[in-house]
Amino acid sequence: MPRSLAHSLILKIGAVMLVIEVIAFTITGAYFVRRFSEQVDQRVAERMRIPGMLISQRLLSYESVTDAATMRKLVGDDLVEGMVVGANGIVFQALNPAHVGRRVTEVPGVRQEWFAPGAPSFWLVREGNVSQTDYVTLAPIYAVEGRAPFLYTLLRVQTTQAEREKRDMVRLFAAGLIITVAATSLAILIIFRLMIVARLDRLGRVFRQVESGDLSARAQGHGGRDEIGALFPAFNRMAARLDGTMAEMVAEVAERKRAEDALRESEENLQITLNSIGDAVIATDRDGRITRMNPVAEALTGWSVGAARGMALSEVFRVVDAETRRPVEDPVARILAAGERLNLSGQRILLARDGWERRVADSGAPIRDRQGRALGTVLVFRDVTDEFALQEQLRQSQKMEAIGQLAGGVAHDFNNLLGAILGYAELIRLTAADNPECLRSADGILHTARSAARLTDQLLAFARKAKLQSVPVDVHQVIDDIVEILSHTIDPRIRIHRQLDPAPVSTLGDPVQLQNALLNLALNARDAMPDGGDLTFGTRRLMLDAGQCRSHAFRLFDLRPGPFVEISVVDTGVGIDHVTLSHMFEPFFTTKPKGKGTGMGLAAVYGTVKSHHGAVTFSSAQGRGTRFRVLLPVSEVPSPPSPAAGERADGPARRGQILVVDDNLDILLVVSELLKGLGYQVRTATCGHAAVECMRQHGGRIDLVILDMIMPDMNGRDVFRQLRVLRPELAVLVCTGYSTGDDVQDVLNEGARGVLQKPFQRNELAAKVELAMAAPPQTAAFVPDAT
Repeated sequence: MPRSLAHSLILKIGAVMLVIEVIAFTITGAYFVRRFSEQVDQRVAERMRIPGMLISQRLLSYESVTDAATMRKLVGDDLVEGMVVGANGIVFQALNPAHVGRRVTEVPGVRQEWFAPGAPSFWLVREGNVSQTDYVTLAPIYAVEGRAPFLYTLLRVQTTQAEREKRDMVRLFAAGLIITVAATSLAILIIFRLMIVARLDRLGRVFRQVESGDLSARAQGHGGRDEIGALFPAFNRMAARLDGTMAEMVAEVAERKRAEDALRESEENLQITLNSIGDAVIATDRDGRITRMNPVAEALTGWSVGAARGMALSEVFRVVDAETRRPVEDPVARILAAGERLNLSGQRILLARDGWERRVADSGAPIRDRQGRALGTVLVFRDVTDEFALQEQLRQSQKMEAIGQLAGGVAHDFNNLLGAILGYAELIRLTAADNPECLRSADGILHTARSAARLTDQLLAFARKAKLQSVPVDVHQVIDDIVEILSHTIDPRIRIHRQLDPAPVSTLGDPVQLQNALLNLALNARDAMPDGGDLTFGTRRLMLDAGQCRSHAFRLFDLRPGPFVEISVVDTGVGIDHVTLSHMFEPFFTTKPKGKGTGMGLAAVYGTVKSHHGAVTFSSAQGRGTRFRVLLPVSEVPSPPSPAAGERADGPARRGQILVVDDNLDILLVVSELLKGLGYQVRTATCGHAAVECMRQHGGRIDLVILDMIMPDMNGRDVFRQLRVLRPELAVLVCTGYSTGDDVQDVLNEGARGVLQKPFQRNELAAKVELAMAAPPQTAAFVPDAT
């Protein structure tokens, strides 16, 4: 117990005792003062009765009342009034002669009530100044053997002396009270200090030691047998128990701290692990409310862990089916019901808080405690948008590649057939010049074959196997030519607009194929506006970086960073539905009625743009029109002037010997007849080995070889190389139903004089052969690898 408390206790006990003593002594003193005052009054009253008694006993005459000296001897010096009053109330004798003969009630200061029957014989009278008190006695005087008084003695004495005695007595008592209270209080305090406070001080010192942390402190010595003495062993027992409890608490706190540190470390490790995981992780309780998220999950859902904690999983992880757009069932119930890990991946789209949509693959598992009870679930998911896009791109590329291979193969075989048909038709025209009917039939065959050839050209354009020039092309001039064509052919209700970049822009490519591609887009736009509308051509320059070239919009194309020209073809037509959009560039897919379209227009656009290292994209909404965007690399080389027209096939007969190599007998026969008709000598070979053997035997007389590139036993490139080994300066004209592919380009790089694209007509054959034979011989021989 602190010393201040002990001192405070002493003061409190001393004050209480002082109050009790003052009250006790005050009550006792008041009682004795009252008794003393009564005794003083009794003594004064007895003295004042003496004159009346003496007069009654005839020891004193009633005339003595008027003798002031005698009366003062008997009563005292404080005598104020003395009278003898008759029974009739008349003053008989008086110390003051003026009162004699008067009725006593007329004397100032005398009251009628004093003479009332049964009235007391002694009065304390206060008149005027209340502090002035007089004693009044009325003593009866009886006659000898009288029963009733016949006279009364009335004496009045001031109480000055009596009051003085009383005051002296009160002062003496007050002084004694103060001395007694002080002495008693001091004695009690000293005893209390020695018997109680000293022991409390000892306990207080031990308390302060315990308070400062010394739990080994104990109260020493014997505290006595009273209640305070009982505190010593009780306190020691309490301190010992507290010491033991504190030790246990310290151990428990230390253990708890170690557990908390371990838990905190585990929590931090868990958080670090979650934050390090590349996949998104969301943990929930049994009710499906979120308890934890890692940063990847925050980024994908758009929710921070602080905002999402306590929310239902379905409010944060909002997933819909990619095809139907219907909400997917909350996975928590499924995971808890299954009680094991579930792979929830599928066609799912996550709707983020910020409106972004991401395709996700997810899986979930229950969270269990050591007893195996399910406490919640953990959901792991990842963004597979890019992966899905790559897979879609791969599938689309593979599909387009497969369709392209099919289209190229069909076109190659078809071109062989068309080549034979065109050739036979040409031969008919030559041999039946005098038969108009045969000429008309031959012209019909030629016209039909040329239409079929245009279809194969579109197939080859889609397959990127068409014959391709590589010259600078003025894009604005191509658009102007298309507008000129359309302005005379389409519905006048369709308004054509041009929003072209002010600066001229060129690209490197084939002007004919580019014109056909843009014309196809314009014709599709025309068909989408049967009731008229607006058709707008636009151009602008773009600069694409590597990231933009790899973006989702250009996933099907191989763009290289740099400047591009964007050609837009926009209509205000009926738009394209969702099903048609997924088949836009597939060959032979058309929404037009039977006989109104081949379905090759957009396929050819796709192939042409891709072969020019560009890209084509589109956007459409039903009822709001369609926009096509064609991106082509910009060329800074200016466009050349249009070449002069070639010479006609007709003219003087040619000279020279030509070896025709082709595995198709119809082509072999037709080309031979056409060349002979032009004046050339012709040798034929149906395979590569036969061509090499013919060269060995007649190589010195052969001026030109027309070589098919695709043959079953030996391809054209291998035949070319063997022929050049036999005769390095040999002129070779490549003939193919495909385009300038790798094999054809290799042969051209190694010295071939040109390419003859199937199907061809007589004048084209004549021009190509004449150019090839007129070109300077190649002196650099190709040396094949040793075998």
